[in-house]
Amino acid sequence: MDEEGFFYLTKEQSKRFSDDLLASDYFCYYSYFPRWEGMLPDGKNAFSLEYQPAEFLKSQPGDVQKCLRAYGCESYVDMIGNHKAPGNWYPMYSYATSLSDTTEAGMVYEQINEIKHEWLPRVIMAEDFDTAWQEYMDAYNACSPQILMEDLQQEVMRRICR
Repeated sequence: MDEEGFFYLTKEQSKRFSDDLLASDYFCYYSYFPRWEGMLPDGKNAFSLEYQPAEFLKSQPGDVQKCLRAYGCESYVDMIGNHKAPGNWYPMYSYATSLSDTTEAGMVYEQINEIKHEWLPRVIMAEDFDTAWQEYMDAYNACSPQILMEDLQQEVMRRICR
């Protein structure tokens, strides 16, 4: 721990941690065990070494470090920010993921998810982005997303007015 209370690895510890043979003998990365996640109560240190901001940053390639530092960040999450929930209607995914495919909105939700899984990888890898994006939008609009949006808006209003 440094003088400011942050956990860190010494060069020797870092070398051992990055050695695959040693890591396989001494570390268990089985992520299905119950565990604490996020920051520790001290507000400085992460629950696990690989999430300690300074250690994470050191483990990244030079160009990634340069990019993160240019934005004043130590991790990808820093680039997203940390904002409070905007209201009691948030998060809407808790409602959307509970929709049944026996409802019209639920069927549209399923169709939208299928379209995203099929088309977004194509769009990302397309040589002609604009054409691929238009094809994606055509498929997306063909499933009548306004039906889902109207249903979600009703749920937002229900949550706000309760």
